[in-house]
Amino acid sequence: MKKFYLFAIMSFISAAAFSQTFTILTPPGGAPGLVTAPGIDVTGDTVVYCDDFSDTTIIIQGKLYVVNETGATINTVVRRYEECLVPGSDNYFCWDICWSSTVDISGPMPITSGDTVNYFYGDYKPLGQAGASVIRYRFYDDANQSNFSEVYIKFNAGSCLAIEDCFVGIDEEEASLTAAYPNPASEHITFEYNTAGDNGVIVISDLTGKVVKTLNINSNSTKSIVGLEGLNSGIYFYTFHVNNKPVSTRKFIIKK
Repeated sequence: MKKFYLFAIMSFISAAAFSQTFTILTPPGGAPGLVTAPGIDVTGDTVVYCDDFSDTTIIIQGKLYVVNETGATINTVVRRYEECLVPGSDNYFCWDICWSSTVDISGPMPITSGDTVNYFYGDYKPLGQAGASVIRYRFYDDANQSNFSEVYIKFNAGSCLAIEDCFVGIDEEEASLTAAYPNPASEHITFEYNTAGDNGVIVISDLTGKVVKTLNINSNSTKSIVGLEGLNSGIYFYTFHVNNKPVSTRKFIIKK
């Protein structure tokens, strides 16, 4: 087990930029198969695309808009995380070019300050297999991987009604944040995670980037409940850090 240095972690948290590097939007004009509302900020959240599966050769195309919220041009890289896949399906993504289904990390593409890129596609091929697959896409600065934003796309094949996600297996060798609920939350929120044998930290910040709560996680823990007393209704972000590195950032809502 790697030794955990709390001071180093907290120094990293203080230095990190908690304001969004990118804002990720659903297409303002909508898109084929889009179930989530068009033109909304889905940074750290889940977008749903679906197809009724009438054609088994169909590709479900998860289109997203990406906005550079910083004051500088960023060479932006996309990383794909296959959180859970329906067996027999396939997928790839397009960022500048369309990458092979065996590629998880794209090449860098520059986005100027304040510019919006509208040609990201997460392409999902059910190949005759009905069910829901969930894939996470992380957009990050090639020069500083700690500057990132990410989104989950749930691809429903076979129905445009709500489908339960496919089973998410936990890789014991890889840290992951698997769930946070309820969302919206009022009095408390529960985090479930896999630390991969290391201690960790969950940092909750508000929309301005101000850190409002910090939770230290023991390496043997898989679940923590955090009280939300003193926090107002609104949108918050939570980042899971393990080994001085951000693993995942997502969004939740407090509604009191």
